Order: sequence, then structure tokens, then C-alpha cells
Amino acid sequence: MPLRRTPPPAATATPPQGRTPSSASTIQNNPMHDLSALDRGNVTERRKNKSSSNLESFMEEMRELIVKSTEQTNIKFSSLQSTINEILTQNKELKQLESKVETLEQVILSSKLELKNIPIESTASKENLCEIVIKAANVLEVPLHQHEIKDIFRIKNKSGFGTITVDLGSALKKEKFIKNARRFNIRNSTNKLNSSHLSLAGPQIPIFVSDHLSQRARRLNCLARTFAQEHGFRFCWTSNGRTYLRKSEGERHIRVDSESDLSTLKKEM
Repeated sequence: MPLRRTPPPAATATPPQGRTPSSASTIQNNPMHDLSALDRGNVTERRKNKSSSNLESFMEEMRELIVKSTEQTNIKFSSLQSTINEILTQNKELKQLESKVETLEQVILSSKLELKNIPIESTASKENLCEIVIKAANVLEVPLHQHEIKDIFRIKNKSGFGTITVDLGSALKKEKFIKNARRFNIRNSTNKLNSSHLSLAGPQIPIFVSDHLSQRARRLNCLARTFAQEHGFRFCWTSNGRTYLRKSEGERHIRVDSESDLSTLKKEM
């Protein structure tokens, strides 16, 4: 008798553990999930707003710092400019004062002249010096008596020759003395004023007559003479304490009042 087998029961599909068939739709339709995502978005937005607020605050602080720094710099610059202007004004006033002092000094020296390169004995007295000056005046045809000489002294150098400085008491007489000395040398180009004309012992040496200048004017005259030699100016002389240059015979003279005049003249050449 054939055997009847009971067929096994039909297998029922078991969904994966931990997940039900409606899990996906449950997640999609879950309102709590949407709220969580919204909260995260709000947090991110708040962070962005906070970061933007911090940046604006920083930028504002920087602007205030720059403005404050600029104001302080402007104050310092203004103070510095004021100081510079004050110094420039003081320098201008100082130069004006120096010019007035120089003018006053030249007025005081206006009647004084110098006889340079004079062989002077160490025992020479003021009377001896007066005799030398009067002899020079006679040679140059300038009437002069001893009582007209207001003061006289000598400066001796190491070579044994010196300079006699004499105050004639009159600017006009001094100018005549110097002018006649120039004329004498022009007329006697081969025998210019020298020690033999004044009956001075020793070898024949040239004698020079010039203004007695202030220290500043003396330095300027020295610079002008050097300038004349270097740039082909034939004439350089002083008159009433002023220094003059002339390029050649017949050309206009140029008065030199300061070192800057020489610099300007050099640029124009």
C-alpha cells in the first residue's frame, strides 16, 4: 500500500530583523524627523549670524582703532609742522640779526685799513708803525698826519712779516688810500708798491693795501678769490667791506654777499 507523505508547510517570508515593511515610509512621514532637521538648520544659521556679528564687531573695532591712530598721527604731524615753522622763523630772524651785526661791525671798521707783508721788528713801537703808514700815504699821494691816526697796531706772523692795521678816523680817507694804491700799481705795473718805497730794510717785497674786514667778510673774500681763480674771473676786490667780482675788463661787477651767491653764480655758468 503506497505511503502518503504530508507535504511540508509553506515557508512564510520573514522580514529582516529590526525592520518592518513600513519602516521607510514611517521615517519619511515622521514629523519628529523634520523637526530635528529644522533644529539643526536653525543652529547652523545662528552660528553663521554669530560669526557675522563677531566679524562686524571686529571690523568696527579696527575702524575705530585706525581713526584714532590717524587722529593721533595728524596731531603729531601738526605739532611737528608747527615746530619746523617756528625753527624756520627763528632761523630767519637769526640771519636778519647776523646781517645787522655784520653791517654794524663793518660801520665800525669803515675807517680801518691794512698794510700787509710788512717786515716789522719785534721792538717796533706805535710811533714806528705810524711812520711806516705816513710814508705809504706820501708815496700814494694821500695827505696824512700822525694826529689823524686814531689807532694802530700790528699782527706779526712766523715768517717775520706782518700786517699793520690802522684806523684813519675817516672812511673817506681810507677809501682814498686804497683807491690810490690800486692806481699806483696800475701806473707802475713793473714796480708796484713794495718795501723799498717805504724805505724798509731788507730785500724788496710787495706791500698790499686792503680793507680791514670782519671775520665773516674776510672768510667770504677768501672764498671769492678762490672762486675767481677757479672760474676765470680776472678781478676780485673789496670796497666798504663788500666783496666784488668781475669776469673781465668792461663787464659788469658782481657783488658777493654770501656763500650762496657763489653757489648761484657757479650754477649760472
